[in-house]
Amino acid sequence: VETLRPRHLVFHDLLDGYSVNPHHRGNPFAALVKRHTGKDDAQAEVLRAVKFLTDRTYAGTEQIVVPSNHDDFLRRWIIDTDWRSDPTNAKFYLTTALAMVESAKLTPRGVQYADPFQYWVRRYARESCEVRCLGADESFVLGDVEYGLHGDRGPNGSRGSARSLRRIGVKTVIGHSHTPAIEEGCYQTGTSTRLRLEYNAGPSSWLQSHVAQYASGKRCLINIIEGEWRL
Repeated sequence: VETLRPRHLVFHDLLDGYSVNPHHRGNPFAALVKRHTGKDDAQAEVLRAVKFLTDRTYAGTEQIVVPSNHDDFLRRWIIDTDWRSDPTNAKFYLTTALAMVESAKLTPRGVQYADPFQYWVRRYARESCEVRCLGADESFVLGDVEYGLHGDRGPNGSRGSARSLRRIGVKTVIGHSHTPAIEEGCYQTGTSTRLRLEYNAGPSSWLQSHVAQYASGKRCLINIIEGEWRL
């Protein structure tokens, strides 16, 4: 970021959601370790995510947050959790749920309410940077490239992938899979996480990789190998 000075920064899975990971539900050992290490504090994790965004901000940069499945862990947690059984997060839970209650309404598409993670991103980042949180299915186009898709959802309810999104009538840049790829008009980023996590045992194609789009509209993958991305 400091070298290329992009005018726009697009974030996928800005929140990891480890504190409220639905895949840990019912696992007492995960709950034990998270409690002892403070990794069960949802508000602290949300604050760290927003700080990650604001620390990479400079004048003239617009930050774009794309709705993503890890970000959505927070909403799933609010819906599925009884706050009375989680004293660590009770106040944060209730404050978040209240914001969702106050925003809930019936629209032509059905029931809609505030995305809880985006609610906190806007609230925490307001004074630090210009941030735009995209809504579900909201388009964001730079040049002739669509950036509003995370990559977890494909056409007509199918699972998303670079292959399923390569011929949808517009060029795209997606994330989600942690594996960089180029499939015709679709460029797919890698990840900014460690390359070995709890859920990727076995052979892995994960790579720390980003997509850059230049003023000409051309895109490229920037791969980070052992901490280095250029000579």
